[in-house]
Amino acid sequence: MGLVPLLVEGDLEGTPLLGIEGDRRVVHSPRASDGLVGHYLREIGKIPLLTAAQEVEIGRRIEAGQIAMREALAGIPSAVRGLLEVGDRLRRGEIPAEEVILLPDGRDLEPRVLRKVVRALAHVRRLEAGRERGTRGPWYRRMAKILAGIPFTPTLIETIVAEVRRQREAGIGRAELAEALGRIAEHARAVRQAKRELTEANLRLVVSVAKRYASPTLPLLDLIQDGNLGLLKAVDRFQYRRGFKFSTYATWWIRQAITRALAEQSRTIRIPTHLVEARNRIARVHRDLAEELGREVLPEELAERTGVAAAKIRLILESFREPLSLETPIAQEATLADVLQDTSVEGPTAVVMAQDLTTRVQRALATLAPREQAILRLRFGFDGGSEHTLEEIGKRFAVTRERIRQLEGRALGKLRQPQLARNLRAFVGTETSRWDS
Repeated sequence: MGLVPLLVEGDLEGTPLLGIEGDRRVVHSPRASDGLVGHYLREIGKIPLLTAAQEVEIGRRIEAGQIAMREALAGIPSAVRGLLEVGDRLRRGEIPAEEVILLPDGRDLEPRVLRKVVRALAHVRRLEAGRERGTRGPWYRRMAKILAGIPFTPTLIETIVAEVRRQREAGIGRAELAEALGRIAEHARAVRQAKRELTEANLRLVVSVAKRYASPTLPLLDLIQDGNLGLLKAVDRFQYRRGFKFSTYATWWIRQAITRALAEQSRTIRIPTHLVEARNRIARVHRDLAEELGREVLPEELAERTGVAAAKIRLILESFREPLSLETPIAQEATLADVLQDTSVEGPTAVVMAQDLTTRVQRALATLAPREQAILRLRFGFDGGSEHTLEEIGKRFAVTRERIRQLEGRALGKLRQPQLARNLRAFVGTETSRWDS
């Protein structure tokens, strides 16, 4: 119906929306945007709003469908193995929790909740180890109940199902696999339909929130696009059992999506979304710790509370520092570029010292026998060449590596004579250890 069919088949977050093609934002002229917005508003105005009872009914349908999908996965060995593998990666910290577990309030997965999920998956692993092929014994009911209680993200479930479809060996017979996949597809359609109803009934809410941020430089259509992404996240995370009206819950997600998009547009250098979210989490913990301790919080204390390494915390916070322009004035007629050293170019002093060092090294090597000179040049990469091992040099001279080591030691011993070493020691500084060994 006109502009309203925003959702495509599938309930992944980030589903293509009006005015968005994949990951590319469609740019409209002001006149075209006004026409599109007007048409869009007329179309969504035809969709009736939901009562609180209707929202609860839709929430129940979504919950029932998702639970049934997870229960059906228990009957497919390859799907269970896929979930267990993802759980192992989650436990090792290789993937963020939000990619595995649906977090209703958008905050970090609390350690106690993570431990509960890990224990549940460990129980599933024990049940999977005792699976009897083709049966529906007590193990299956226990496994189905456990998987039904873990709030996996829709994206993860769809990924697991897609992988099962691609595999030739799922661990069960073809007929049984087809039946299980058929049940999953049926429940997935029911979930998509329920989410679609909830989404379309709240499109006007997105417009009402987006209008607060509209300005001549911020087209309403762009704000609506960003807000619709937040609405989809709210639909995925809606928990009707808490008793809140959906609009109250969704407004937070819509506003967050819009403000995040505005923040990204305002930065000179775009910061990846996962870093923005990590920084926001660190900021929340920092605020709580500062109130608790009554002083400035150390990175090590943040690391202990968040579970993120202190070095990574410093890196994340450093990435949010605003860049300075080289044209920034620092004096009456001077800019920052005038006083910054170009570290990519050697200064005149370094060039002169390097030339002097090269001359002195060549003079020192000239005091050695030709074969000793050649061995040291190869061993230490003089003349701009690469360093060679004793074995490589031995092959070149048709002698053993031990013989090369002896010749190297004798040559270095000659160079350690006071009159020669004194001329080189000032240049190599702390690197003399290799020569003195």
